[in-house]
Amino acid sequence: MPRGRRLAACLLAVLVLAAPTAPALAKPKPRAPVGAPKAPAAPSATPSATPSATPSATPSAPAAPSAATPPSISETLSPPARREYEAAKGLFALGDAKGAFYKFQAAYELFPDPRLLWNMATCAKTMHSYADALRLVRRYQSLGGGLLTATDRAEADQAASAFAALTTTLVFHVSEPGAELLVDGAPVESPGEPLIADLGPHKITAKKAGFQELTITVSGKPTVSTPVKLQLVAVRHEGTLIVNATPADAAIFVDGRAVGVGHHRMKLPSGGYLVRVTAKGRRTFQQDVQLRDDETRTLPVSLEAESAGVPTWLIVLGSAAVVGAGVGTTVYLATRPSKNDNVPTGTLSPGVLTTSF
Repeated sequence: MPRGRRLAACLLAVLVLAAPTAPALAKPKPRAPVGAPKAPAAPSATPSATPSATPSATPSAPAAPSAATPPSISETLSPPARREYEAAKGLFALGDAKGAFYKFQAAYELFPDPRLLWNMATCAKTMHSYADALRLVRRYQSLGGGLLTATDRAEADQAASAFAALTTTLVFHVSEPGAELLVDGAPVESPGEPLIADLGPHKITAKKAGFQELTITVSGKPTVSTPVKLQLVAVRHEGTLIVNATPADAAIFVDGRAVGVGHHRMKLPSGGYLVRVTAKGRRTFQQDVQLRDDETRTLPVSLEAESAGVPTWLIVLGSAAVVGAGVGTTVYLATRPSKNDNVPTGTLSPGVLTTSF
């Protein structure tokens, strides 16, 4: 053989030996990764009875009929599903378990042969997603029916036990029905049912309109159920108002209602309020206050002494309007800030004080 042909033949032999072989996730003679159940065995040709050339003098008992062998997965899949299936096997052979998982899933959506669930479980196990692998194996066991042999079922039982030792079961107890649950950011489709999860800490979030969002961290134990209690608290649209007044005997009014003397702390629904503080011999203080949800607002008030010779009722925040004279004079208190001042109004209208000389 010429030297050039010998060299080409050697290179071809090296390439053939180095080429990766795809793992047999499906028939024939499939081989799953270590620790995961093997795919169902390939069907063998059904043996046919061959008549004897020489009849026996004593008729023998008829042979027991053999159990029907399920068709291979390649035989059952539709052409579109088979293309996805073959692509999945190729990806798995290249070490892309995640891509193979989604291709097997696409094949299952096109043609739901339960044995594809087994292939998906193999991919999940390779990605160390043991909770997903356990769920898929259990579905495989439930839906396999006549497609699974006794050997297939025994191997599935063994795999399910192995995966269960690497998972925990979360059982949710939520105070408010209809709450949305998320585990590690992923929505829980059926919050009322136990959820299989991998071992380790998990962030669990509960949401519902009108309630405060709640997030807790839970770590479950293997092979046992872990109760997860979620107590939601209703959102309260309220804030806290604190008034610290000087002198200590100053009277505190909120929207015209006397609430305390000197110091007062109170919970109020969110919104605007008119705070007024008065004391004998002191100028009256009046201000609009806006409370937001969960806000604590502190209002320090130090009343100034009245100017000598000027009656208290004539001094209202440094300005007053006197209308008419003599008996029955009406003094209008200073109005609240206008809308242009960007200060929300309270619930008390500007006061009107009627007095006489």
